[in-house]
Amino acid sequence: MTALAAVVGTCSGMVGALGAARLNGTMQRRSQHEHWRRDGRRQAYAAFVEAAVDYGEAIGTVQCEGAPGDHPAWK
Repeated sequence: MTALAAVVGTCSGMVGALGAARLNGTMQRRSQHEHWRRDGRRQAYAAFVEAAVDYGEAIGTVQCEGAPGDHPAWK
């Protein structure tokens, strides 16, 4: 009877260890995937902000120069 209890205990411990390893691997894979997605969104947002700043600077330059009809030489 003692041998049977030892075998059952060993098997349940083995199943528990394998389940924990599988769960840990799944959680790590999910975490890495979420990190990869966040990094992609961060890069896209940075590119968008950079383009918006460039556009704003270009518009500001055009507005500072004024329209051709506003220049004194055109009057």
